[in-house]
Amino acid sequence: MKHCLILPALLLLGGACLMLPFGRLHAYGSVPWFLAGAGLMATGYFWSLREKSIPGWLFWGVAVGVRFLLLWQSPGDDIFRYVWEGRVLLAGYNPYLHSPDASLLETIRGGVWESVQYKSFTAIYPPLAEWSFAVFSGVLPAP
Repeated sequence: MKHCLILPALLLLGGACLMLPFGRLHAYGSVPWFLAGAGLMATGYFWSLREKSIPGWLFWGVAVGVRFLLLWQSPGDDIFRYVWEGRVLLAGYNPYLHSPDASLLETIRGGVWESVQYKSFTAIYPPLAEWSFAVFSGVLPAP
């Protein structure tokens, strides 16, 4: 294997490590560190584009490794909205017609509803996303 493939892989993985604790972009001081990690990852990505071929094990190792690292990043506040809208669908209601603060949905409110932001707005995500929210809410009813 060429040594010039190691550096882009390390940049991608290192950038993901740098981004990991700074996923909550509304927290003071997190944006510069998050962008620095994204910059490292972009550098590694563009560097790797110069190569004509990359061994499959290296490609998949880095791809899965980066995703695995960022899987542990704390989710943003939108996760509560995803779970709520999945719950709404599972209860047989239409999240495009009923906002979280609709009185019709009072019976399915729970702890997740308290954390939903913009309760007066109906769903904005496309149907496939809404269906995936329902699947995930059915499997894990809390974030």
